[in-house]
Amino acid sequence: MPDSPVNPFASRRLAGATRALSGGMGSLVVMSSHLCCDGCLTQLTPFLRKLVSRIGEFGVFPFDQFENEQRFRAAWDSVEIVRPVRYSLFTFGATDLEYFLVLSGLGEDKSVSVTRGEVQVTRAKIITPDNIQPEFQNFFEESEDQELAQFMLARSARFSNLKLHNQSGPRRIVSDSVEEIVDQLNRQLDNEDEDRVAILTAPKPLAGFAVLRYATDRILQSAPENIQELREHGFLP
Repeated sequence: MPDSPVNPFASRRLAGATRALSGGMGSLVVMSSHLCCDGCLTQLTPFLRKLVSRIGEFGVFPFDQFENEQRFRAAWDSVEIVRPVRYSLFTFGATDLEYFLVLSGLGEDKSVSVTRGEVQVTRAKIITPDNIQPEFQNFFEESEDQELAQFMLARSARFSNLKLHNQSGPRRIVSDSVEEIVDQLNRQLDNEDEDRVAILTAPKPLAGFAVLRYATDRILQSAPENIQELREHGFLP
């Protein structure tokens, strides 16, 4: 079986990581976004396995973090915000993010369903070690997905001390395609002059990731205005 082609940039990153470790640096962080293909990941895995015995000394991330990040990115890229909302989150108090979620079946399951829901985003008024990490409620049916999302988003300070609570209604099975349902919902919202309700699409198993992506998109887009408002109220220099 021929070897997978290796991108020279990925090879240089691998060499740099080796030098960093041998130079006695405190930690080694290799992100999967730096890899050009699955072959590069295969190349790195034996290297990381050799280092796993030195985790305590150097703080090296375990090799399964690569798989977690790849899985998270794959889920993130499989969902879509087809009708975005442009309003920023409130800097003080809670914000409700309303949405329609259109889900498609996988494989032999050709069913399409629609549900309406909302995500309430609140900020802790007093930050403590117990609430500095983001908290997600009712997004995922599988605890594995919940833990994966919690781990990935906890690495960004913009999600610190946020609580996201998702509430969704019953799923309604429809006979139309995803595209037809999206068109119908767009017309409905346009006729109602409604510009605060998003439309999301996703494969059925990734429903929670679609709603979470919508919420995090609004949080990231709102951050500059929220920071400015905090400065104006004297909470930031």
